[in-house]
Amino acid sequence: MGTTTTAPFRRATARGRTAALVSGATGIAANVLLVLFFALADPFSGSPNAAGWLGTANDWLMVPQFAALVPVAVALGRRLPATRWVRALTVSGVAATAGIVLAQLALVLGLLDFEVQVGVVVAAIVVLYLWLLGTSLVGHRTGLLPRPVTRAGVLLGTSLPAGAALVAAGLLVPDPARWALWAPGFALGAAGWLALPGFPLLVARFVLPKERS
Repeated sequence: MGTTTTAPFRRATARGRTAALVSGATGIAANVLLVLFFALADPFSGSPNAAGWLGTANDWLMVPQFAALVPVAVALGRRLPATRWVRALTVSGVAATAGIVLAQLALVLGLLDFEVQVGVVVAAIVVLYLWLLGTSLVGHRTGLLPRPVTRAGVLLGTSLPAGAALVAAGLLVPDPARWALWAPGFALGAAGWLALPGFPLLVARFVLPKERS
């Protein structure tokens, strides 16, 4: 009885762990390319240079990064209480990650204009970070998720929305005083985005550990 019930669970855990590692690794690679793109390609000049391929490579890597995050969101949801709130959180997280994947694919395949894609991805990212925050708070309160995971999730989940709120507030302030809000807002948002790949790696280590033989 024990073998038949635990074998599917172990297989699901192994698949979730693999997905979490893929998401984290591709996310780190994508972030490296993104930083190099802004450092070398001079994207705001209006005249792309030879380093412009870094941005395209980043766009492609975001596809497996967020596609692999879908089973991670499902795995976390299954470890929390089966309430309507948790189900809604899980559905929103899966929908947000799937939306990012589809928007990125449409962009790199030339099916969607950049301006439209940015709007879709930004909206999905906000939902994704709210899922991260809500899931981490539930996991922390119930003790069903390890503390390193929930603490990281709360920090990450508040970073980008807080940064976006500061940037939005800066729009209501005359220049140059708005930079007093924009500077920390952009810094918080950038830090939250660049640190995101660390979350699935923490999930792989603490929530979906490798089975010891």
